[in-house]
Formats: sequence, structure tokens, C-alpha cells
Amino acid sequence: LFAGASREGCFFDAKSTMADVAVLCHEARGLESSNGEQVFVSVRDLKRPLSEETCALGTACQVKGASLDTTLLLRVWAGKSQSQPNKQGPRHSTPSRVLGELTIPLAWLVTHARGVLYQSWVTLDVGRGSVLDESSESAAFGANSSFDRRLEDGDSLEGPRICISLCRATELGPNGRLVLTTDASADSKVDRWAALLTSQRQHAAMSVALHEQATQGAHGGAQAEERLRSLVSSRAQEIEELRRQLQSGAAAAEVAERMNDAGQLEESSRANKSRQAEVESLKAELDRLSIEANSKIDAANERIRSLRRDRDEANGEVQRLRQESSHVDRETDNLREDYRQLADQKEALLEIVEDLHRTCLGAGVEAAGRNSIDSPADKFRFD
Repeated sequence: LFAGASREGCFFDAKSTMADVAVLCHEARGLESSNGEQVFVSVRDLKRPLSEETCALGTACQVKGASLDTTLLLRVWAGKSQSQPNKQGPRHSTPSRVLGELTIPLAWLVTHARGVLYQSWVTLDVGRGSVLDESSESAAFGANSSFDRRLEDGDSLEGPRICISLCRATELGPNGRLVLTTDASADSKVDRWAALLTSQRQHAAMSVALHEQATQGAHGGAQAEERLRSLVSSRAQEIEELRRQLQSGAAAAEVAERMNDAGQLEESSRANKSRQAEVESLKAELDRLSIEANSKIDAANERIRSLRRDRDEANGEVQRLRQESSHVDRETDNLREDYRQLADQKEALLEIVEDLHRTCLGAGVEAAGRNSIDSPADKFRFD
């Protein structure tokens, strides 16, 4: 459909098999980092061990002169600072530790995504050992199927995962981000169409999952609150019953005193003290349960508010992507109409050439004239 279109938005063209690649990690979730640790990302070409570059989340890592058949190794690190991995490399930086890693085959991206990823979530591999200690061929074995599966699982809300954009370094905007704008050329929109659809599908699925979680969380919090209220009410009834028993014991002590029975008075006093101690213990337990219940209710409410904010953000992103998708659909329809008009014009030109040829034959023009007429027609022929 788009034969003869420009390849500006893609990794490759007919003249080059190398490209400067930019990888931007927007966000990382599900990682086990400690308080005070910073999270950053490193990217390198597996064919070139010294090509590794480290950067913070939200900034682009660039691999210059990458071959289009190579595989990139992306690692997420946790450490006190980013300076040490830049000096000696992550392998020799003991204060840093690997949280997860991912192999990105450029050949797969060129074939399946036209060489572009746009804010797409990909799951990370954790705990399988260091790829840096393996050969490039061994590390890249099965990378295509592995990356395909991890991209499909990226819309899950569980497990370690990152949101990345990947493109040629020249495609980044002045702010270092890959931005899909409505005023881009038609060829650029076509090349980025697959990346936009992948991102839209993932964020739509994540929005639905977050909505379900928020609904279930609100229902579970209401049930927990009801159970706590029932427990507090039951303990209050028990305390009231003990108070009545205490009052009854006090009345019995007064009767015993009137009867001047020292033995009964002492026994009643011990019973009253025991009951009073039990009442105090139950009061303390009730206070503890009330504090614990309030803490759990506050935590549940805060979690619900956080999920609602995430849901609203995801809904806004889905609406924006839908608008961009609709605009790209209209641009695609326009391209198809232009192609149809060009095909009609081609047929009309061919008929004119044929009529001219027949006219020349009727006028007695020799075959050499036919060749001179056919040559321009062949140049304008559409395959």
C-alpha cells in the first residue's frame, strides 16, 4: 500500500545498516529497591562490550553506531548514586545491584514495529544471572521470542516492568523525549503507527485492570470496616456486662459488711479487684483495637485515592491516544485516496501513449519512433 514511501521514521534505509539508537526509560515499577537508593538504567550493544551508557530514569541513553542485527542489553540498577557505574561500569561497581534486565533485538523491532517503540511497557527478567558474563551470541539466543513475549505481558500490573521508548537518536525532540505530534509528515505517522497502537492497547488494558482493582479494594475496605465495628460493639457489650457485675459485687460487699462477716467481705473484695483488673484489661484491648481499626481504615482510604488517581491518569492517556489514532486513520484514508488518483492518472497516460503509437503507425512512422515513445512510458510505469 505504501510502496515508494520515505523511511525517515524507521531505523534503516537502503544505504545504511547502522544507526544511533536512543532508549528512554520513562518509569519502572515492581522493583525491590531500598530506601535511599536511586534507580537508573544502563544500555549497551552486546557486540561491543565498551558501548555501555548509564542514565537516570526519564533521560535517554544513546548507543552510537549500532548494527541493525545486534541485540541491546538494558539493565535497571539500584545504588546510592549514578556516578560509580559511569566510571568503572556496572560490572565493577559493588555499591550498585541489578534489579532486572532485558534484551532488545533491533532486527525484531525493524521487522515487527518499524524500528520504533513509544511508551510501551515490557516485563523485566530478574534473578537469572549476569548476561555480561556470557558471550554475545549466547546472550542473544532466543531474544526475538523472549522480547515478543515480554512486550505482550507488559500490560500486567504485577511483577517488575519498565515503560520505554526506542527510536533513532535523531528522532528525539529538544527536550530529549520522543513525542508523536499531529503535524508530523504522513510517512512519519505511518512508520510510527504500530508503536502507537501497541502503547494504546497496553494502556487501555492497564486502565481496565486498575479500575477493577479500585472497585474490589473499595468493597473489601467497607467489609473490613464493618467487621471492625462489629468487634468494637461486641467488646463494648462485654465491658458493660462486667460493669453490671462489678456493681452487683459492690452491693454484695455492702450486705456482707452489714452482716459483719469478715470472711465474706474479704472474698468479695478479692473478686471485685479481679473483675476490676479484667475491666481495665478489656478497656486497653478496646483502645488498641480502635487505634488499629482506624489505622487500617485510613490506609485503605489512601490506597483507594491513589488507585483513583492512577485510573484518572490512565483514562486521560487513553483518550489522548484515541484522538491520535483517529487522526492517523484520517491521514491513512487520504493517502489511499491519493494512491487511487495516481493509479487512474497512470492508466490515462498509458492510453494516451498507446493512442499516440497507433497514430504514428498510421502515419507511417518507423519502429525507432516507437522505442522513443515507449521509453518515457516505461519510466512512469507503476509496479
